[in-house]
Amino acid sequence: ILVHVASTKIPFTSEAKEAIAEDADIDREITLALQGAARHLKAHLSRKSRRAFASEKFAIIQRILPKLAEKTSGLVGRPVPDLTPVITRIMDVVTVEPTIGTERTGRIGSLEVTNYTPRARILELFVEGPPEELRGAQFDPAPEGTDVDLGRYWWTLPKLLPNGRTRLTVKFPAGVEIDANDLDLYVAGIDEGHLLGADQLPGDWEVRLPRAIVEATEAAEAQGGTKESEEEVDYDAEETSAGVVDDE
Repeated sequence: ILVHVASTKIPFTSEAKEAIAEDADIDREITLALQGAARHLKAHLSRKSRRAFASEKFAIIQRILPKLAEKTSGLVGRPVPDLTPVITRIMDVVTVEPTIGTERTGRIGSLEVTNYTPRARILELFVEGPPEELRGAQFDPAPEGTDVDLGRYWWTLPKLLPNGRTRLTVKFPAGVEIDANDLDLYVAGIDEGHLLGADQLPGDWEVRLPRAIVEATEAAEAQGGTKESEEEVDYDAEETSAGVVDDE
């Protein structure tokens, strides 16, 4: 681990400036910096692991269901049905699939967003990555908002109907080495429980979301709260109906 300390007055141990003298403030700042870097690394590895697990689960469903439908249809003598609505009911998620490959002209990537939920979605997609790698990238369609210095780009996606899909492409400059795992993907307009391959937008982005996205997010949160309240059990009422009386 390399720690860079920059200051106009660094307390070195000698005139040779080969080592920094012990200082409580410097020790504390180095500790905080290492802890912050470790938290970011942990979050990145955890996000990578969740994406891999969810993608594997989704791939298994897509691989098993067609075979099951084919054999069942053969037994009953009927044509194989369209499995898209079935997958939608099982998964009930919006998937974000990033892919980056190499061509002769350089690295080429794409982001494919698919709505495997039973209702239409209006979403905002956000991409964050190494600023120096993304600075010269060419996106199609062009992002509606950018923060180039922080490596942040975002789009308002077209309305996605159930089973609908949209795709964004990106071409990186020659010599750029970047992988799909180097990109952090976020989505606004849907709760995290219905997202696969991305996370909800963090609160520190300070982005003014379109009104439709805000309304969709609020509606999703309200629906989730209603569902939780409906499932909440009133134990006092159950005890009364069952004739349970506290001993005095």
